[in-house]
Amino acid sequence: MEYISVADKDNKEIGMIHSLADLNEKQYSIVLAELEKRYYSPTVYEIKSVKDKLGYVYMELIIGRDDAKYKKNCALKDVSKNIRMLDDDRLVITDVDGNRYIIESLSALDKKSLKRLEPYLF
Repeated sequence: MEYISVADKDNKEIGMIHSLADLNEKQYSIVLAELEKRYYSPTVYEIKSVKDKLGYVYMELIIGRDDAKYKKNCALKDVSKNIRMLDDDRLVITDVDGNRYIIESLSALDKKSLKRLEPYLF
């Protein structure tokens, strides 16, 4: 929510927002909506399966946001870099396409999902 780079259509930086708190209500909502689009990171509710194959880890996830849930298949390369703890109980999974999925609470994850994920937690 601080030090946000603003770029033009050619991806050339044209400015910097020091803090979203400095913006008026309309500006704040516009910037927040754009950040939500660019950095969409759905919540992982369940890990249905995890398979190792040819150097990739394939996951079948139940993800969602705002009470809508979807099944998502994704592939990860180099799990030590692409499954990262954000704090003591939260982690992010980044797939080969750069999509990010957030597990908001490992302790709240169901036991089967946690058991499938545990071999990849370092």
